[in-house]
Amino acid sequence: MLKGVRELMRLVDLALVPRRHRHKKKWAATEPKFPASQLALQNFDMTYSVQFGDLWPSIRVSLLSEQKYGALVNNFAASDHESAKLEQVNAKDFVNEAISHWDPEAESDHSVAPSTAYSPNLRCPASGFSLLLSLSVFRAGLLATKPGGHVVYSTCSLSHLQNEYVVQGTTELLANQYSIKVRVEDLSHFRKLFMDTFCFFQSCQVGKLVLPNLIANFGPMYFCKMRRLT
Repeated sequence: MLKGVRELMRLVDLALVPRRHRHKKKWAATEPKFPASQLALQNFDMTYSVQFGDLWPSIRVSLLSEQKYGALVNNFAASDHESAKLEQVNAKDFVNEAISHWDPEAESDHSVAPSTAYSPNLRCPASGFSLLLSLSVFRAGLLATKPGGHVVYSTCSLSHLQNEYVVQGTTELLANQYSIKVRVEDLSHFRKLFMDTFCFFQSCQVGKLVLPNLIANFGPMYFCKMRRLT
């Protein structure tokens, strides 16, 4: 009698729960134990907490928050109409504002200054296809550049493997296999111009890295300007 009552109560409970919300044993057996998004966050925590230390918690919160975006206007086209539309939505032209405070003499001083020090013997580990692809594309760009020309390497990654190590590995590869010398250009003037707009990573050895920040939530964005010497 008691068993029959329990079975009846179970059936009543199931009847009150919509079918789409009921636990389906067959489906549940194939569900991942941890969601892919949770695994990605765990991987980020293990990797970037070591790289950025105390800065990582603020970067992590910023990555999970709403980001800011920028609009690039084509200066070689009739851009007055587009600029007017951007002004109507209260967009801020931080490029022209920074240029108005630009000191040309300061830039010329930086251009002749010695390049940022790097380790020429540092090997770039081949940790994946994307890393090898970045190396090959960057190398091809420098090989196609005439002596005196410039190449800008840029990514949307926080990883120093995909940023600084690619630059250093490509520099070493060109010197050893092709006898081509390249120089990392000093971008300190760029950092000074946009320090009120972007949050730059202080410990970047080669190039500049923009870190996500709740106050100025742009990035991540890495860029490095190289000049081919020979």
